[in-house]
Parts: sequence; structure tokens; C-alpha cells
Amino acid sequence: MPREGLACAPTDALGGRLCPLGTEWWSSPGAVPCGATGGACEGSTGSLTSTGSLPGPAVAADTDGRSVWVLRDKSIERWSATGSTPALIASAALPAKARALSVNAEGAVVATDTGVTRVRAIGAALSLDAPLALCGRPLQMTALGETSWAVVTTVGLAIVGAPAGEPLTPQSMSLLVPMSPKPIALGTDPASTALCKKADAILPGAMVDALAKLVAVAADGERLLVASGPVLFDVGVRDLAHPTLGGQKVIVHPLEALRVDPAGGRAYGASKHGQHRPVIDLRGAGLALAGSHDVESWVRRRDRGELVVRVLPAQVEIAKVVP
Repeated sequence: MPREGLACAPTDALGGRLCPLGTEWWSSPGAVPCGATGGACEGSTGSLTSTGSLPGPAVAADTDGRSVWVLRDKSIERWSATGSTPALIASAALPAKARALSVNAEGAVVATDTGVTRVRAIGAALSLDAPLALCGRPLQMTALGETSWAVVTTVGLAIVGAPAGEPLTPQSMSLLVPMSPKPIALGTDPASTALCKKADAILPGAMVDALAKLVAVAADGERLLVASGPVLFDVGVRDLAHPTLGGQKVIVHPLEALRVDPAGGRAYGASKHGQHRPVIDLRGAGLALAGSHDVESWVRRRDRGELVVRVLPAQVEIAKVVP
């Protein structure tokens, strides 16, 4: 559930930092009050009104606040979550192996091995646009507002966008190189870039699967965080056609999940099996590692409105939570 912002001073090391209020995966985290020196954690976990689950392995799951979208290996499903048990509304086959999912009020954007595809909910059916090819194969994705998305690929970073109801178009494609002062622009046509064509040809599916587990991405307004292997990039996306690089930080351990808490001015990461859970302080001029956290469930799940969803190895769990 949303929580109130904490306008703690940038010099306040603990104030505004997320902290666990309960052990349930769906519970909302609290926050350390400004100026705290002890173990105070304030907030509300929320009240659970119903739970459900969808059996079977899933690549990702997300919610628009009314329904739950589930990305399977080669298909996408939309489930109603308004009744006592989830009910399938519609499903559709995907053109290639699924990689990532982002949901908004209009529908979903899906990343597959052939590019990114817009999926529209039309009544009780799903309609898929033609895939938009990118430079490299997609690995992870996050929304930049309601009409644009950042996609991390096997080559670099692609930003795509579309006005309401329109097909996706590429805004920019860039290389993110450690120690480089800025992204290296690749244009917007992968078919005309030798690097893009070569990268797509030499990467087998198993290698793409492995790379996807070494990448995480999260956005906060005009700021995009891309964790790629041992490096965290701080990308400015005010101008989608010309992303900038605000800095980078060696985080040593690759992250599987990353989420920003705008109210507290921090990002929270999680590595494989949660062995490493870094806190990244975003309140200063650059990125600063600030210890570890205990809110991994919040980092890995998706929530909007009263719906909270998470992916487990053999099922998708759904919870309805009210303040």
C-alpha cells in the first residue's frame, strides 16, 4: 500500500529508510522516522481481505489494480481478481520466449526474444501488436510513466514509447559502458547497426537466460537505475531520445530485483536467493551504498491499489490488502 513521504534530510542516515512491520509477504513496509537513532519503524502493514494463487511456473506477474496479468513462457494471461477466487478473463500466445512484463491502465507491454509487444485488453480478449525489434534481445523492463518503457537488452538500453492507443516506437538505443562518461548512442534502427545484428546472431537462448538473471532495472521519475552484473548505472531519462549517465557504482553482486522508494529517496536490491540486499541512497549527488535491508518481499513483488502479486517457482500468489 502507498505510504506517506518522509522528507528527511540527506544527512539523516536512517530517516525514511524502509523497515519490515510484519513477516507476511504481502504486508506493507514501514519507515524509520526522521532523526531516529534506534530501531523505530512506523507505518501500517495493511489488512488482508483475501488471497489466491494461480498454479504453474510464470516468468512474471503484474497488476493494473483490477486484474492480474501473468506472463508464462510462451503466453500471457489476464485474470479477474474481483471475486472470491481468481477467474481467467483471457489468454494469448506470444511470438517467442517471454522475458519481462509491465502493466498499465491500457494493457500490458511484453518483452520477448523478438522484441517488445503491446498487449491490449479488449473486452474479454487480448490483442497483440506486432513485435518491435530492438538492439539485442530483451532481458528486463520497467515503465517510465504510462507511455514509455526502458528495456535492458543483451546489448544495452532501449527506450520505447507510444501515445495512448498507438504502436510502440523506439525512442533511443544506447550502450552502457563501465567508466564511460555517457551512454553510447546506437540510433533507433537495429537492422542498420552491425553491433546489433552480430549480438543477436551469436547469443544462444541458454546464454540469454543466464544474462537475464544478472540484470535488474527500476525507475523513479526522470531517473533510471540499471543494475548490470557488478555495476549499477544511474541514467537520466528526462529526454527519452538522449539518455544521460549521472554516475555509476560497483555493487559487486549482480541483482535479480530492484525497486525504488521515492518517498524515502532510496533504492532496494536483491540478489539471487536474497543473499545480498543492498540499500542505495539516492538523496545525494550520486549513488551511495547504505547497508542492507529486510524488505526483500516488497522488492520482488508488484502492487497497485489493493492488489499485491508475487511469483514463486510453481505458482503466482495474489493478495488483496486494504489500509
